[in-house]
Amino acid sequence: MASTRGIATSQVEPAAERPTKPVLITIHGIRTEGVWQTAVEPLFAPFYQHRPFKYKEYAHPLWSVVWLAMEPLALIAGFVLAVVAAQFYLSLRLSRAHALAWWDWVILLVVAVTIWLAARWVAGARRRAVAERFYQHWEKTTGAGLPPHVIAHSLGSYFVGSLFHKFEALHASRVILTGCVLAKTFPWEQMAKAKRFEQIRNEMALKDWVPKFARLLGPFVHPMGNAGVRGFHCKGNVCQTWADPHEVDSGCANGCTCKPEAAPSGARVHNIPHPQLGHSDYFIAASHAREFWLPGLWGFPSRPYVEFRTLCIRCRDDEASKQYGRLARQEEQLRENCWGWTRGKLIDRARNELAEHLKRRPASNLDREQVLSVAIRNLWQLVAAATEHPEDPNLGVCLDPNRALSKAIDGTLNVMGA
Repeated sequence: MASTRGIATSQVEPAAERPTKPVLITIHGIRTEGVWQTAVEPLFAPFYQHRPFKYKEYAHPLWSVVWLAMEPLALIAGFVLAVVAAQFYLSLRLSRAHALAWWDWVILLVVAVTIWLAARWVAGARRRAVAERFYQHWEKTTGAGLPPHVIAHSLGSYFVGSLFHKFEALHASRVILTGCVLAKTFPWEQMAKAKRFEQIRNEMALKDWVPKFARLLGPFVHPMGNAGVRGFHCKGNVCQTWADPHEVDSGCANGCTCKPEAAPSGARVHNIPHPQLGHSDYFIAASHAREFWLPGLWGFPSRPYVEFRTLCIRCRDDEASKQYGRLARQEEQLRENCWGWTRGKLIDRARNELAEHLKRRPASNLDREQVLSVAIRNLWQLVAAATEHPEDPNLGVCLDPNRALSKAIDGTLNVMGA
């Protein structure tokens, strides 16, 4: 077994940063100012230009829900004016007659409906103002580059759906919806046909009561509904509901042979259940973002990605406890398995990566298998460290196993003098 002494994680030089990073837009929900957007910033920073969108119109803990469908101030002001006008009108009418005529009741009804419609219009104007600012934020942060990724929670999912519905030129890469309050019949199939997004991940917290309540607002606030617990229902094979959040497209496509019996579905909209979560439980810790959001944005199947990270941690623990026999078996499993992102065995992926690195370096007589053996060990060290310290920018980048492998090989070649 090749020794790793002298190849400390701190000695591995950081890989060169890409000239530009993909844009990631996040938008929070109702009755909050989006504290979670700040909390996940260190996790996303190595990979994305994080552009959070915040709004304060619906931050009030009591009135926010009312403001969605009705504007109380407009309702109260209209009611006061109506009472004053009615008193004046009735004083004239009753001075001439002892009872109201039928047209008097019609006038009062028309006034009441007008006040109600005015309050609805003001509430709609508030929603449109937030949506318009969100659209400008979306356009400004995207610019002429690739479409952004989007993560939206609760009412934020409503604004994402509103923009998709209103602006046909709007495009996104991967969209993650949590606590979604869009209608389950939202027309994603039409947008999928127009290739306006790469994938929608609708994460359903089955203990979430907010989408259930949002369905009651559907007749007043279109297109609000309960897709956050019931899932989206699409025509054709656009939508698919999964039984396990780790099984989403876990077939390891494009030639990977780890689970050929579970080939990717080809669906563009995925309903992903989380039976134990409530409306805001996604943000209790960064572990959910690390386990589901990052691989989802990268297009990695979640289960093999998590298993790969877990095995890297076990290798690190075995080395620390000097269980070298078990470490050898764990490393063999790491080398010979397909992990989704590897598109085949890890050792074959590492050989290809090493060949690319050597093209950029002077000719060397190094034993490539020796380099690979040390690089694989360096890889699990980096991944284990990144899992425990994702806030460290030099380590956090290694949550992406492709970058971790590149750093491991580059660092190994530097230490071995290639």
